[in-house]
Amino acid sequence: MRLCSLALILCAGLSAAHGSRILCLFGVSGKSHNNFFSSLTRELANRGHDLTVLTSYPTNKTSANYKEIAVDVMDKVGAVFSPFTHTEENFFSQFGSIIKIFVQTCPYVLQTPQVKPLLNEKFDLVFISMFFNQCFLPFGYLNGAPVIAISPGGSFGMGMDMENPEPTSYVPSVFLPFTSKMTFTERVANTVMTQLISALGTYYLKPHMHQAAKEFFGPNIPTIEEMEKNISLVIYNNHFSLNSPRPLNPGIIEAGGMHIKEKNEKLSKDLQDFMDGAKDGVIYFSMGSVVQGSQMPKDKLNALLEAFTELPQRVIFKWETDEMPDRPKNVKIGKWLPQQAILAHPNIRLFITHGGLLSTQEAAYHGVPLVGIPFFGDQQLNVAKSARMGFAVGLDFTTLSKQSVLQAIKTVVDNPSFLKNAQDLKRRVRDQQDKPLDRALFWTEYVLRHNGAPHLRTAATDMRWWQVHLIDVYGAIFTFIFAVLLFDYYLIKWCCCRSKNKPGKLGNSARILGLFPFSGPSHNHVFSALTTALHDRGHDLTVVTAYPLKNAPNIGYRQIDVKPIRDFFESFDVYEYSGQSTFGRLWSMWYSFSHNCPLAAEMPEVRQLLKEKFDLVLVSTFFNECLIPFAKHNKAPLVMVSSLGSLGFGMGINNPEPSSFVPSVFLPFTDHMSFSERMVNFFATLFVDLCKYFRHYPKMDAAAKALFGPDTPSVMELETDTSLIILNSHPSLSYPKPLLPNVIEAGGMHIREDNETLPEDLKQFMDDAEHGVIYFSMGSTLKGNKMPRSKVDILVSAFAELPQRVIWKWESESLPGKPDNVKISEWLPQQAILAHPNLKVFFTHGGLLSTQESAYFGVPLIGMPMLGDQMLNVERSEKLGYAVGIDFKTLTKESVMKAIRTVLDNESYKLNAEKLKTRFRDQPEMPLERAIYWTEFVLKHNGAPHLQSQAAKLSWYQLYMLDVWALLFILITFGLWTDYLFIKSLFKSPKKVKTS
Repeated sequence: MRLCSLALILCAGLSAAHGSRILCLFGVSGKSHNNFFSSLTRELANRGHDLTVLTSYPTNKTSANYKEIAVDVMDKVGAVFSPFTHTEENFFSQFGSIIKIFVQTCPYVLQTPQVKPLLNEKFDLVFISMFFNQCFLPFGYLNGAPVIAISPGGSFGMGMDMENPEPTSYVPSVFLPFTSKMTFTERVANTVMTQLISALGTYYLKPHMHQAAKEFFGPNIPTIEEMEKNISLVIYNNHFSLNSPRPLNPGIIEAGGMHIKEKNEKLSKDLQDFMDGAKDGVIYFSMGSVVQGSQMPKDKLNALLEAFTELPQRVIFKWETDEMPDRPKNVKIGKWLPQQAILAHPNIRLFITHGGLLSTQEAAYHGVPLVGIPFFGDQQLNVAKSARMGFAVGLDFTTLSKQSVLQAIKTVVDNPSFLKNAQDLKRRVRDQQDKPLDRALFWTEYVLRHNGAPHLRTAATDMRWWQVHLIDVYGAIFTFIFAVLLFDYYLIKWCCCRSKNKPGKLGNSARILGLFPFSGPSHNHVFSALTTALHDRGHDLTVVTAYPLKNAPNIGYRQIDVKPIRDFFESFDVYEYSGQSTFGRLWSMWYSFSHNCPLAAEMPEVRQLLKEKFDLVLVSTFFNECLIPFAKHNKAPLVMVSSLGSLGFGMGINNPEPSSFVPSVFLPFTDHMSFSERMVNFFATLFVDLCKYFRHYPKMDAAAKALFGPDTPSVMELETDTSLIILNSHPSLSYPKPLLPNVIEAGGMHIREDNETLPEDLKQFMDDAEHGVIYFSMGSTLKGNKMPRSKVDILVSAFAELPQRVIWKWESESLPGKPDNVKISEWLPQQAILAHPNLKVFFTHGGLLSTQESAYFGVPLIGMPMLGDQMLNVERSEKLGYAVGIDFKTLTKESVMKAIRTVLDNESYKLNAEKLKTRFRDQPEMPLERAIYWTEFVLKHNGAPHLQSQAAKLSWYQLYMLDVWALLFILITFGLWTDYLFIKSLFKSPKKVKTS
C-alpha cells in the first residue's frame, strides 16, 4: 500500500513536469519585452508543453502546441505616448503620463473578444508579465494553477509586491539614476521615490486592476494583494554582473539575458559587406523598438547626422522609414536590424543606445562599449550603472548637440579602458554555472513538479507590512521605553519638588588555506567535503582542523592538528546545558567557546603560516573570526563557510535577516511567528548581536592583533570584504530567507551519493530485521555514554518492548541492561544506515547534518534537541510533517513509546519524508558542485567584488535608514508644530486694553 502511494506521488510529479498546459498572459508588453518572453515560451513548447500565449506582438510562428492570441493594444499606446515629447517633461509629469496610460491598458485587453474564451479552458500553469498585467491574476486563481510572474524590466514590477527585501539604503529605485553607493541626499530621494511607487501601486494601480478584474471574472474574486501572495516564482531579467547586488528570496531567480542567442542569425549580404569593409570600424545606433529614430525631433537628428558625417567609422542607423533626409555617406539605415549579430561582429566599435535593459545586456554579453541616451523608465539607471562600470558614457537628450555627441564617441572609441572594461564585463556575464534560459526552464518545471513549490515562499508573504518591518515590535518597545522615561520624568520632578522644601541634599591551481580549528566532528564533515573536492580539482590545500582526516591525500593536502580544541570537544558535556534557559545556554556557549580561536592562534604551527603565501582563505564562521586577517595578510579573497546553515556569528556583510519571519537559530520557532514570538525572536537576535559586539569581537580582535600585529584592522572591518559565504542550508529544509549574490546555499554538500559499505555484521542485523530498524544517535558531540543514567534507563526499557531492532551509537564497550534487539557501536556509517531499505525511524538530537541526511534518504525522525540550532531543526521537521519532537528534560518511557508509535503507525510521516526527499534532491546541480563552482569563481575573478553588496560598507544607521527617517521625522514634526502654532494664533483671544 505504501509503495503504491509513493508511486502515485512520483507519477503525479512527472506528469506535471511534462506536457503541461501553460497560459502566458503578456497582453501589456513592449516589443523588446516579447523577445524576452518568447525565448522561454518557445523552449517550453520544444520540451513538450502546450502553450497559449496572449501577446501584443505575435511572432506568427504557431504549431500544434503553440497558439498565439494577438491583441493590438500596444499600437494604441504608441499613438498617445511619445518618448521624445515626454523627455521634455520633468520626472513626475513623465511618470504620471506613463502610469495614466498603462493603468488603463490591462483592463482594455481583458475586454477584447479574444480573451473571453480562455475562461472555458483549463491550464496547469499561468505566466504573467510584471509590467502592468495584474488584472490577469485571477486566471491563476480560477484554474487552481501556480502563477509565475516574469519581469522583462529586471526588478521593475510596478504594483506587484513580492515581499522581497529591497533596502533603500543600497538598492536604488529603477526610476532614479543612482548606483548602490548613494550619498545621504540620494538615499533620502531613493526612500521617498520607493515609498511613492509603493503607494501608487497600493492605492491607485491595484484598485483599478481589481475593479477591472471583478467586472470580467465576477465580484467574488480575491483582491490583487491576496493573489500576489500566492505567486509561486518570480523570474527577473537581471544578473548581478550588471545590476546592483541585492538579496533575493528563494522564489525569485535571476535569468538576465535568457533571450540572448549563442548562435546568431546571419547578417544580410549587404550588411555583412558594409561591416567587413569598415577599416575604422562600425558604430551601431539604435533607440530600441519603442523609441523610434524616424520620429526624433529635427534639431536632435541634425546634431547626430552632423556628428556622424565627421567620423571615420561607418554607422548603422536603425531608421523606421525608407529614406533618411540628408543621410551622410558613411551611414547605412535599416528598418529592422539583427542587433545581436551586429554586436557580435568583430568590427563593431561602439553601440549608441537608449539604455534599454535588453540592449545593455546584449552589449555586455558581446563586450561592446556604449554611449547611452536614456529617455524614461529604467533607462537612466541602466546608463548610470554602465558608466559606473567604466564601459559607457551617458548623454542628455534634452541638451544633445553635435559637439556633445562627438565628444562622447571620441571618449569611448579613443580610450582603450572602455573596451577593456566591456571585455572584462563580457567574461563575467558569460561565466555562469548554467545558462539563464536553462535556469528559467528548470525552475518553471520545478514549480510544476512540486505543485506550486509553496516551500519557496517566505513567511513574509502571509504577514502584514507592519509585521514584516516589526513596526508592532518596535512600537511595543518604544511604548515601554516611553512609559519608563515618562515615569522617570515624573519621579524626578516629584523628588525635585520635594527637595525645594528641604535643606541640604543637593564578518590554475591555487594555494588554499582552510582555517577550521574550532569545529566539532560533524562540522568537519562539511569542511572536509569542500577541501578534498578542491584538492581533487588540482588545488593545493593547507587545512587547520581539530579533526584531521585519517585517509587524507598524501600530496597537496597538508593538515595542521589543533589537538587542544579536540580535547575541549571531548570533555564538553552538552547534557549539562540542557536544563538552562535559551539566554542561559547562549551565555554559557559564548563563555565556553570564545577562548578556542585565540588558543589556535597561539600555536607555533599556525604562526608559521604567516611566512607562507596563499591565493584563497577559507574560514569557518563558527567562533573562528580571529583568523580572518590571514586573508588581508595574503591579499587573498576570503570565503566564509557556515556548517550551521545560518550566517554564523561573525558575518558582517549585512545580509538581511528580518526577525519578523527569520527565526533565531537558537529558538524553536517557525517562520510563522505570533507577536510574542516575534518579540522574543527580536530580543534573542539583539542579545546575540550585543554578545558579538561587546564580548566576542573584542576577544577576537585581541587574539588577531597578538598574531598579526597591533595595526591589524578589526575583525568587523575585515568581514565586510568577504567575497563569498557558503551556507550549509537549502530552502527545502530551512526557512526561506533573502540572500545576497555572494551568499550561496550548498546544504548537504557532505552527503555522498556512493555510500560506504555497511560492515557485514551490521548489514546482516538490518537485513534480517523483520519489523524494520530504528537508528538512535545523538551525534558526535552528544556522547550517548555521558547521558544521565536515569535517561539511559528510560530509553533501554522503551526499546526493550519494541518489535523493531535498534542500532544505538554508544561510545563504550557495554550498555548496562542492553536488550537483545539493540546493537551498539562506538562508530557507525550513518549515511549507509539511513540508505538501508529496512530503516524505519531515525531517533536523533536534531543536528543539522543529521536532519539533512534523513531528508536526503527520506527517513522520518524523532527529535530530542539539546542546544544550538537543534530545537529549530526539530521544529522545522515537525512542521514539514515527517518528525515528532520530544523534550529531554521531561523524558519518560511513555513519551518515547508514544513518539515511536506515532511515527511508525501513521503513514503520513513516511509519505512526507519521501516528498521532502524528492524536493531536496531536485536541484540543478549537486550542492558540492555549487560550492566548488562559486569558490573557483571567486578565484577566477580576483575576489569577485561585483558580487559584494554596498550594504557591507554602510554603517548600521545608514543600512536601516535611521538618518533618513530621522530627517523625515524632524521635518514632519517641525511642520506639525508650525501648523499647531499657526492654528493656535488664529484662535488666541486678543489682549484686553486698560481704559481709564
